[in-house]
Order: sequence, then C-alpha cells, then structure tokens
Amino acid sequence: MQRLIQSFTIGLASSVLSLYFSPTAYAGVSSEEKHIIRTQHKTYKSSMPDELSEAATIEEVLRYGALNSGALKSAFYAWKASFHDIQQSTAWDDPQFSYKTFIDEVQTRVGPQKEMFTVAQKVPFPGKRYTVGKAATAVSRQKFAEYEKARLNLFYEIKDAYFEYWFLYKNILVVEKNIELMKNFEKVAQSKYKSSLASNYDLLKAQVELGKLENELLTLHDYRSAIAARLNAVLNRDISKPIEWPETIGHEIESLELSQIIEAFHAHNPDLQQAHQRIQETKNHVLLARLDYLPDVTVAFDYINVDKGPLNVAGNGDDASALMFKVDVPLWLSKQRSQVKEAQANRTRAEALEEQLEVDLIAQVEMIYFNIKNAERQIKLYRDALVPKAEQSLKASETGYSGGNIDFLNLIDSERTLLQFQLAYYKAIRDYEQRLAQLEMIVGASLRGQSHE
Repeated sequence: MQRLIQSFTIGLASSVLSLYFSPTAYAGVSSEEKHIIRTQHKTYKSSMPDELSEAATIEEVLRYGALNSGALKSAFYAWKASFHDIQQSTAWDDPQFSYKTFIDEVQTRVGPQKEMFTVAQKVPFPGKRYTVGKAATAVSRQKFAEYEKARLNLFYEIKDAYFEYWFLYKNILVVEKNIELMKNFEKVAQSKYKSSLASNYDLLKAQVELGKLENELLTLHDYRSAIAARLNAVLNRDISKPIEWPETIGHEIESLELSQIIEAFHAHNPDLQQAHQRIQETKNHVLLARLDYLPDVTVAFDYINVDKGPLNVAGNGDDASALMFKVDVPLWLSKQRSQVKEAQANRTRAEALEEQLEVDLIAQVEMIYFNIKNAERQIKLYRDALVPKAEQSLKASETGYSGGNIDFLNLIDSERTLLQFQLAYYKAIRDYEQRLAQLEMIVGASLRGQSHE
C-alpha cells in the first residue's frame, strides 16, 4: 500500500506540474458585473409587482416598467446565463479512470500482473483555456449590451407613450378652456342680437364654433383609452386599467452640445459596445484557430497490481507504476488553415459592421439633435412671444366686438389663433421630451440635469 501511495503521489505531482505550465482560465467577469447580476436577480425574486399610484411620476412609471417588462427580464437572464457559459467553456476536461484485469495473467520476473488502474488528464496547450475564457467573456459582455439596449428601448417606449398621454391631457384642457370662452362669446352675441346690435349670423357662428369644439373634445376623450392602452401595454399591465392624467412632467430645456452628445454616445451606446465586444470575440477566435496548430498533452498514471511469483528475487510481488504522456499531433494542417481563414473573415466582417453602425447611429443622433433644437426654438417662440400676443389680441378683439368696433369673424379668428398657438406650444414640449428620450436611448445615458417641476 505504501508503494501505491508513493507511486500515485509521483504521478499526481507530475500531472500537477503539467497543469502548472498551462495558464489558468481567464477570470474576465468584473466585480461590478457580478454585483449587478446579484442585485438585479434579488430584485426580481423579492419584488412584488407594484401598482401605479394615482399620482405616479415618470420615475415611478419607469420603475414599474423595469420590474414588469417580460422583454427586459428575458434579456437580463440571457446575460446571467452567459456567466455560466464562461465557466463551462474554461473548465478542464473530466479526468478519465480506467480499470483493466488480466484474463491471462502476464508473468514477469517479479510475479504475475493481476490488474491495472489508469488515471488520465488532458492538458490543453498553454494559452488555449485563457483565450477561450476571453472569447466567452466577450460574448457575455455582448449579452450585457443587449440587456442595456432592452432597458433603454423600454424606457424610451414608456416615455414616448407617457408624453403623448400628457399632451392629450393638455389638449383637452385647452379645448375645455376654449369651450368656456366660446360660451361667453355666444352670450355676448345673443345679448347683442336681442339688442339689435348684431345680426343672427353672429349667434349662429358662435354656436357652430361651439359645436365644433365640443365634438373635438369628445374625440379627445375617446382617444384617451387608446393612448392609455398603449402605455399599459408597454408596462406589461392590464390595458383596461385606468391611468391618471400626468399633472406635470418636470419639463426643462437642457443645454445640449452636439460634441458632448457624440462623446457620451461613444462611451455608452450599447450597440457600439456590443459591436466592439463582437470584434474582441472574433480576435480571440483567430488566436484560438492559430493555437490549434499546437498540440494538447494527456498525462496518464498507470498502477499495476502484481502478485508474488515463485522466484525468490529482489522486488518479488512489488507493484508497478508508470507515468505516460500522450501528445495530439496536428498532422492535417489544411483544417487549421481553414479555421484561421474563417476566423479572420469573421473578424473583418465584425469590424466592417462596427464601422457602418457607428456612422449610421451618429447620423441618427445629429437628426434627432436637430429636431430637439427645433422643438426648443418652437417652445421659446410660443411661450415667450406668440401665445402672450395671441392672448392680448383676443382680449382686444373681445373688447372691440363688445364695443362694436370689429365684427364677430375677427373675434372668432383671434380665438382660433390662440387655440392653435396653445396647442402648438404643448406639442413642441411633447416633441422635445420625446426626441430627448429617443436621443438618450441611442446615446445610452441620461442627458438631463436636475429635474424641475
């Protein structure tokens, strides 16, 4: 038994020595990534789906969507699964154990051989497991980029529907305010008609305009259920559940510079990061294909059980042991050459895709930036100039009509102008917020400073 232990120790030491010259697998996964995985997994397991409060802010709506979105949850667990792929791809092959019993005993000088035990371990050529680990880590980081993209897309869809819902609310308020205004005009026209200061045409015109506004209001109220259903669908919520009107959206015009946006885009865009990690993956595949020219080694230890023989010689009955090395011989080199060329072609393809992707996304960023700046100009124009002037013009027209200085058509025209400017102002705010949300989705980071109520 002592001989067995000594022999096994020698064999094991030799195997460990061989493993020592083969680098350990690439760790790859950062502590930050592991923390995100643990935290998010715990959140999914412990958090019950919250119900939106009646006065839910946009931040609360976004949180609800993040917890309940099936698409985002799927992307998260795809990323989590890729962590295990790294461990699997860099794991050692299972050692092999074999047992052989001799049907016809092999007679030797020191005794007959009864049985043989063999333990073997395949040892990849130094650098192979390290490179496999790096390639698998690059794949995992692509999955993380896909998760980030799913999160950003979800937030954009929520914001886009939320701001559309807010605009509908403001639209209804404006129309309701103009209905009240038109009712006052109708009373003035009716009073002037009874006093023979105006014709019946003014009264009829006021009633027609009032009817048009009331019909528009009904249409807007009917549209509410459709927009609410869209928002509920994005939130993975029952589409029939009511959603309270958003009183405020925290709108504030941001000071955005295109150069800073492009810089943030290069640092955070998940599509670009995914493309970059895809290139890293293909580069490691090229290296792996080249490493395939180099042989792997199998280290084996044999232990042979020997009985005592009839001869009285030294070592009679002593067990035997052997240490064996097997080397894979990459003889058919056409296979390796083909693997290298395939990997190089995939790397060139990934680099070309990244280059085209960057150009396309920057073009989108510049177009969205133009739309944001245009919406910003519209907001300032209507807020600071057109709406105040239209309100002044309407007051002057109302005073002029009451005094008989202008006709009813001019009064109606002033009212229509104010209505159009008010709606255009809120539409510009909606467009600004929607385009800013779209830009944040592409950039991959928030472009807002502190929110304002």
